[in-house]
Amino acid sequence: PQLCLSLFTLPPHIRAPSSPTLSIYSFIFFPFRIFILHTLYFHLLFTTSSTIDMFLLGSGNKKPKTMRAPLNHKTSHTMHSFLNSNNTLQLSLSELKKSVKIPESDGMPEISKNEWIALHVIQFYNDVNMIYGCLDGACDSLSCPTMNAGSKYQFLWNDELSKHSEPEDVSARTYVQKTLDFISDLVNDESIFVIEGEFPPKFKKIAKIIFKKLLRIHLHITLTHWKDISSLGMEAHVNAALKHFILFGLEFRTLKKADLVPLNDWILKQLGPEYEKKLQIKKDKKDKKEKRERRSK
Repeated sequence: PQLCLSLFTLPPHIRAPSSPTLSIYSFIFFPFRIFILHTLYFHLLFTTSSTIDMFLLGSGNKKPKTMRAPLNHKTSHTMHSFLNSNNTLQLSLSELKKSVKIPESDGMPEISKNEWIALHVIQFYNDVNMIYGCLDGACDSLSCPTMNAGSKYQFLWNDELSKHSEPEDVSARTYVQKTLDFISDLVNDESIFVIEGEFPPKFKKIAKIIFKKLLRIHLHITLTHWKDISSLGMEAHVNAALKHFILFGLEFRTLKKADLVPLNDWILKQLGPEYEKKLQIKKDKKDKKEKRERRSK
């Protein structure tokens, strides 16, 4: 990590003196300093990416109030290890597209489509939890009294699985908290997120509801808090997490094209022009006019 590289550039008063005459103090202190730095480097190197991100963002050991503990599930340990080994921040777009597909069973236990979706629900929950948690203080009932995606889109909270739930206008922070509670309760319900055996017929419908709610949090973060994300230096991390989420949602149809409309410009920029046809993205008349003018020239 960049932090570690900067640490190895020692200040002049700490480096080993060039003079052949070494004081007892410098002789003892310099090797000890190098040992401490090496220890820190290897600690960071073998720590999970989310912990490193928190450290680099200055969170240290103090977890932001809005960040929860990562969500886990008693599914195949091998599969969890496989997911954790894929650092989406380091993958190219083509590698990311391959990574969302169900892996071949070579050397790994066979995995069903529903289990693959269930595992990714947990991963995407943890991604959103970590990213939104870093916005602690920037998103509250005063700054974001409604759950929005920029100035054009607003979302109401509703529990689609409850017969008695009515849509309600809540702050963005409340919406996020309700969504994380909603998903956590479902994941911990072993009749829905099963540990062994077949998933229930309603699982795909539930997965689509979860993806829609997670997408809305991504929309709020990307379209309302991008300046905050930039000030934290998290642009690459947020873009990588969102690309992974959208590619997976399109691959397994857990996301609707209509719900992705607020991100049309972002999708064309991050995923490429091929998605203009795939998502039936309609460009503004101004964009079409500029395109015709460029062709005429």
